[in-house]
Amino acid sequence: TGGSAAATAYPSASWYVNAAAKNHVHAAFYAEGDAWRREFFGCMGNCIFTIPAAGGVVMTDWKWNASNWLDAADGTPSFSAASDGNPVLAHNCSIFIGSTEGHLMEGSIDLGAKIAAKESTSAANGVNGYFVTFEPTITATVQFDSASFDDDQVATWNGANQQDISIQVGDTPGACAYFRAQSCDMQDVKIASKNGQETIQFKAVCCRPTDSATGDGTPALLGALRIHIFGQ
Repeated sequence: TGGSAAATAYPSASWYVNAAAKNHVHAAFYAEGDAWRREFFGCMGNCIFTIPAAGGVVMTDWKWNASNWLDAADGTPSFSAASDGNPVLAHNCSIFIGSTEGHLMEGSIDLGAKIAAKESTSAANGVNGYFVTFEPTITATVQFDSASFDDDQVATWNGANQQDISIQVGDTPGACAYFRAQSCDMQDVKIASKNGQETIQFKAVCCRPTDSATGDGTPALLGALRIHIFGQ
């Protein structure tokens, strides 16, 4: 209105890691080769987002554990071709630690799903369900900047305190990602170098935010880590 140019707003597909969630989505997979076919059921997985150096494509690395499988007859499955999509590129990546903005050179976001079988002597197959726990972690290499990300910040982050971390990846409309962890335990913060450029490297364990961190009294609804993928 008022003579302003029209703009397109892209919605995000959003997820959050919430240890309080009682229901977990399971996946099924089919693998087929020359004269053989396997069907895997009740698959529980973990995902790692890898943010490469500038210009690279952001990738997801999945690992799945199946709770059951079948040696099925060889079939003739058919699948529709996947769409090209709009890959998220590591370009102009920003990281905020608290209110301090810096340049993210590379990093990863690990959902930290750990799956362990509950053994039972009375169960038919010796397993009576599974324990699923989460410990999301962020690892990052940040450009050293005497005006913001410097020695003082390293000393602060190595102290006994938690930080609010936000990461924005990509600057192409319809092909961006945003990660938010409001209460991170900073670990292994150190000054390093990458291709001769001074950097700060760290690992951050994402914790469930407290009421004081969220301000709305519902920490469980926000979870330890939130993921937003903006696509067309």
